[in-house]
Amino acid sequence: IFFDRNVGKKLPEALTHLRPPFSVKWHQREKFAHDMPDDDWMAKVGPKGWFVVGQDWKFHLREIEKAAVKQHSIGCFYLPGSGSTKWETYCRFIRAHKRLLEIAHSEKPPFIFDLKANGRIKQIAL
Repeated sequence: IFFDRNVGKKLPEALTHLRPPFSVKWHQREKFAHDMPDDDWMAKVGPKGWFVVGQDWKFHLREIEKAAVKQHSIGCFYLPGSGSTKWETYCRFIRAHKRLLEIAHSEKPPFIFDLKANGRIKQIAL
């Protein structure tokens, strides 16, 4: 799982310390420039088969990012919480992580799913 820069580094760092049964990568750890355009880092993570978790709810709305998701066969999950505390964001991810992994392994990328604050997961058309 690759965490976009808008999630920050605290959540993926905490997960790394807990040694989850999945690989944890994040924007800052991969040494991507802070201002690297989304389509540029997508070109790097897509071929590695990493699923993207982010709080930027616009990949499906902006043509450049939408094209990159499709071109690089990326599976994306929108995590709620741009206005939430880090704790709330962490709790939501932990509660949903098994379902997110099930989707990641059963759906063929490219795809985007939106994890709602109430725990529901909704697929977004590309």
